[in-house]
Amino acid sequence: MNISQVKSAIGIPVLNIARQLDEQNVPQPWVSHWEDTTRTRVTMHEDVYALIVKDRDFDKLAYKVSQVTPTDPDKLPYTRIVIITPIQLLGTL
Repeated sequence: MNISQVKSAIGIPVLNIARQLDEQNVPQPWVSHWEDTTRTRVTMHEDVYALIVKDRDFDKLAYKVSQVTPTDPDKLPYTRIVIITPIQLLGTL
C-alpha cells in the first residue's frame, strides 16, 4: 500500500503530522496525527515518515490497529493506528 491507499483504508483523508514529545517535552522518534472526532491517533516512526516524504508512491506500507485504554481514569480510550513497513513487521527497524 502507498500512503494514499493507507489513508483511504483508515478513513482519514489528511494526516496533520506532528512530532511526539515525552513527558519532559523531549522530541521522540515518532510522529503522529490526532483525529479528535473519532479519538484516533495515527503514528509512524520518523524513518517511515521520511520514506513517505521522499516518495509518496512508496508502496510497501501496512498498518496495525489497536484499542488503547489509558490507565489514568480521567483519560478516555482511543484507537491507535501505526503505519509500518515490512521491515518493522519483522521487528528490525
